[in-house]
Amino acid sequence: MKYFLSSNCALIQNKLFCVEAYCGLLVMINSDDGKVDCCDTSEGFISKKTRVVDFIESFDGKIYALDSSGDYLVIFDLSKCKCQYIWLGCAKDAKVNFSAFERCESYYYIFPKYGNKIMFFDIEKSKVTTGNYFNGIQEVQCACRIDNNVWILPKDAEKMYCYHLPDMEVDTYELGVVLKNCVHAVYCNGYIYILEKFGAIHKWNIEKALLQTITILEAKHDEQESMSRIVYARNKLIVLPGYAGDIKILNLLTKEAEI
Repeated sequence: MKYFLSSNCALIQNKLFCVEAYCGLLVMINSDDGKVDCCDTSEGFISKKTRVVDFIESFDGKIYALDSSGDYLVIFDLSKCKCQYIWLGCAKDAKVNFSAFERCESYYYIFPKYGNKIMFFDIEKSKVTTGNYFNGIQEVQCACRIDNNVWILPKDAEKMYCYHLPDMEVDTYELGVVLKNCVHAVYCNGYIYILEKFGAIHKWNIEKALLQTITILEAKHDEQESMSRIVYARNKLIVLPGYAGDIKILNLLTKEAEI
């Protein structure tokens, strides 16, 4: 059996499109039967081993992806078998260079992880512009979109920022504490749940602008026990590992955790 590895995927034509990481192939996966087909090599696509994308999604028949190298927005037009690279120049880290990638109307909003900036991609004009909006933030830990608002949690700061996509305005909220090592955040029922890589989970009450630590799943600061993603499902938080071997599930009603 041959395995295909990818960091992310997008749904198009009722199939999952992804960039295979081992060989840099473009593949389509049938989610019903698991069949994997290689796409015709897109004109202009640069196949590269260990190519990974941070974010990817389909819109209006095309696929838009942020290359984890930080240098490019990659646009795949499968109907024409063409690929276009849009220069971004956000390369700062070997693995992760973006914190969010959101579309609103005819624009993509690109939030780099490093540097005090946000980038706007005009889909109709195929043009990128850049602006500064975050009062000197040099690194973003994680972000979470709710409707047309993107909540931004910077590194080593006592503040949370809420960026309004349509009018490009920013609100600032005091956290009262400094949150470190945060890797992911999800929204549900008026709260943003924030996960730290070593297991602490915080809850941000949007209406009251209040932060609360609700649990610590792992006390040791061991990289091999680190966590990477959090998912909300029926009054439970499913915490996925980074390098650890266990999936942990926290019941929000009983506050009990299970492996």
